[in-house]
Amino acid sequence: MRIDKDKIERRTMKVSAPVEERAELEAEQPMVVEGYAVVYDQPQTYQFGEETYTETMIRGACDNSDMRRTVMRYNHEDSVFALARTKNGSLQMMSDDYGLKIRAELIDTQSNRDVYKMIKSGLIDEMSFAFTVNDDEWTYSDDFKTVKRDIKSIDVIYDVSAV
Repeated sequence: MRIDKDKIERRTMKVSAPVEERAELEAEQPMVVEGYAVVYDQPQTYQFGEETYTETMIRGACDNSDMRRTVMRYNHEDSVFALARTKNGSLQMMSDDYGLKIRAELIDTQSNRDVYKMIKSGLIDEMSFAFTVNDDEWTYSDDFKTVKRDIKSIDVIYDVSAV
């Protein structure tokens, strides 16, 4: 599958349900993190250069997304080892009424332990995701000063990232 990297978008969601740990870091216990990579119906304002617009992920935008090969990363970094992955079952993603919830069981590596400890301490407390859009709608005010984008359907989710 060829990926047109110019079409992949990344968003950090400001959520009231942050990424959080679900187990104490002990030798025999798994390192599990949960959180929302996508939040529905909560407008976010973005600025690209001189342009500002408001974007909303419409409830259910992820319902039919391709997540078969989604990777969990730290800060979208390809140079860092994958934290978890849907392909091997260590990353699970479920769309609910609030958004796209993730649950990842991190394998016991030094880099995963470091990320897990940063999440546990609150240094990392947000999530982001890389995606392509299947269906969206842009609305412009008469003077073009107000721009709104509603994302109705996400095609592919390439990664979810702890940021």
